[in-house]
Amino acid sequence: MTQEAGFALSERLQRLVERNNAYYKEGRRAQYVENRKTIVYMWRPRTEEYALKLGYPYKEYDITHGDIRVGEFLCRVGVDYPFPGGEFPSRKDGYSWDPKNWAIDYGHLLRYSPAEIGFDEKIVGEIHWMLEEFRNYEWPVELDPLGARAVELGAGGWVRSHTCADLDFGLTVGWKGVLARIENSLKKYERLGGREIEFLEADKIICKAIIGFIRKHAQKARSLADNKNSGMAKEHYLEIANICEKIAEDPPSTFREAVQWIFFYIMADRMMTHANGYGRLDQLLKRFYSSDTTEGRLTREEARELIAEFWLRYSGTYFSLSGRDAALRDATNELSWVCLEAYDMVGGENTLGVLWHEDIDKDFFDYACDVVARHGQGAPALLNYDVMRESLIHYGYKEEDAWNVAYAGCHWYCAVGKEYSVHDSCQILIAKCFMRALGEVSEKQVQTFNELFDLYRKQVEKAARALKSLIDAQCRVQPLIWPEIVSSIMMPDCIEKGKDVTDCGTPYNSISVNIVGFANVVDSLYVIKKLVYEDNAISLQQLTNAVAANYEGHESLRQKIIEMPKYGEDEPEVDKIASLIVADVKNLLSSMKNCKGACFRPSLFSWMNHAYAGEEVGATPDGRKKEAPLAQSPDPMHGRNRKGVTATAWSLAKLGFSELMGGPWHLELSPSIFKGKYIDNPGQLISGIVETYFKMGGVHVLCNIVSSETLEKAMEHPDEYGHIIVRVTGQPAHFVYLDRRIQEEIIARTRY
Repeated sequence: MTQEAGFALSERLQRLVERNNAYYKEGRRAQYVENRKTIVYMWRPRTEEYALKLGYPYKEYDITHGDIRVGEFLCRVGVDYPFPGGEFPSRKDGYSWDPKNWAIDYGHLLRYSPAEIGFDEKIVGEIHWMLEEFRNYEWPVELDPLGARAVELGAGGWVRSHTCADLDFGLTVGWKGVLARIENSLKKYERLGGREIEFLEADKIICKAIIGFIRKHAQKARSLADNKNSGMAKEHYLEIANICEKIAEDPPSTFREAVQWIFFYIMADRMMTHANGYGRLDQLLKRFYSSDTTEGRLTREEARELIAEFWLRYSGTYFSLSGRDAALRDATNELSWVCLEAYDMVGGENTLGVLWHEDIDKDFFDYACDVVARHGQGAPALLNYDVMRESLIHYGYKEEDAWNVAYAGCHWYCAVGKEYSVHDSCQILIAKCFMRALGEVSEKQVQTFNELFDLYRKQVEKAARALKSLIDAQCRVQPLIWPEIVSSIMMPDCIEKGKDVTDCGTPYNSISVNIVGFANVVDSLYVIKKLVYEDNAISLQQLTNAVAANYEGHESLRQKIIEMPKYGEDEPEVDKIASLIVADVKNLLSSMKNCKGACFRPSLFSWMNHAYAGEEVGATPDGRKKEAPLAQSPDPMHGRNRKGVTATAWSLAKLGFSELMGGPWHLELSPSIFKGKYIDNPGQLISGIVETYFKMGGVHVLCNIVSSETLEKAMEHPDEYGHIIVRVTGQPAHFVYLDRRIQEEIIARTRY
């Protein structure tokens, strides 16, 4: 692939690629979840009593090993030796819920985390531990009944680490400048008094700890240089030492210094948490690239190789390319190309996204689609900048903030430096809400379709209210339990206010709620509307009996249901129900304010819980048996989009993404689709599909290009197929290392 694109790997990069692949194979970048119940509800009980009551297998949470391997998107690299810093301060001197206690523990983590510098590296640093391995991230036990109520009704979630810091601020003032801002704000609040003092004191501890961590790398590089008598090795380490010494306090002034500065920030941030985004890389580095290339310090090829190394090191970090600038002009520039070329060089797991709009450099977007087609691994993600921006404005963001929107997570996006919005981890399992409503039909003597829909609507509202109670309770204590100070010190508003990013330090503080099982509810409602209330072909009780039996003894009915029109086939009557469901949940959530005064925002997304939720929900009236997964995100149910790509695009485009918080279309393609004129230019087909969909109002496309047959072989012969990477949902992963249930769900998806 790299040869086709004309970018050959240097021997140095090839060694880094091989090292990175070894990390994946050895499981050193793996992430685990302790049990399926936690994946389904995105919540786990604090106490053993409630765990047993709700059927959760109870054990201590461990991010390094659990029952289910869900991917490799943690930035940490596992090691086989213990943390060198011994016991943490909170375990020796006492644990308390306050930001300073937290900051002292975090400072200890940085102080004793080793500085690692490899000879092949120009971008240095590595992390092996995260703070949550040593400091409890536990909610008060009082939250257990709130969580239990939410789970009972089909909801769950937790609040943590979903924001996008303003790295341009740090790149401009440097760590010394950040520290000065903190100290100035602290002096102000010391005169005024108030809770702000303890947060700013914690900010100061963290900022100094990060400066010390970077300096440690300078010292390590200098010691390595001192061990070399002469030649390139000594020069290599001295260069690293000089860069690290400078950017420990001062802002970077060269392209390489800026890339290294960003990398150190990501390391510090990921040691705190694991789910933030970092903005638009081509805009952050543009001025450094322009200055260096103009003055002859840097060539395009050298910049490309540095970014390629950057992509290799922490591929699970979300960056965007292109989009629009503050004047809403196309922001594509030469560095946008360089960043995309760098991924084209090394391929592999990556979560970068390209922000399309109607004025985008057409050649650049065509190249992005070509990269998607040739690599076939879901990178880059393709997103509609204009719909993202419109969505922020719809939810009350100012235009001067909304223009700087960036792809920042699995399906979500942020106004850079201006918000702390919980994404990914709050959800309503509307398929369970629907089945609870169906269980009431006899008691309520439901006679019409509208009465049934009203029962369903009330169940969704109950789940939403329970979720609000749980999330509000978490939000009130989050700034004390787990202040996200590494993010806060990169947000000028937080420093000025003396507030943590989790404590309304930013202007926008909304909560997005993932709607899980969407297509199953759409199809189920259509089946009932058509078969029961319009055609009188079967009674509602007969249908519910068949569903309760998991269709055992009712296969002929199930096949009749399967053959009916389905969501994703551009069927007006079915899509009308889909739009009704979306409008209903949007109006419900928009009317609810969280404890920070912001509304809840619906997103049509499921992380991985759809793969495990089938048995939790049971069989559904759309013909799905309980052992099958639920539908993914806004996608049609597996195997049901039988009329092709265009029909599916039309169904999705009717959902109104400019008033939602994301909804990725997982476009699963078999390589055999590239035939005829697309054999030599597969990107042309991708570009045609995606641009048309975006012009219709779609917001996000993730492409997997691999056949079901290949994936089935990979399950049986993992040693031969370890190179295959797929988009699971918002994140990529090596297919053969995933939990078998996730593998089966990916294989079951419709491939065009």
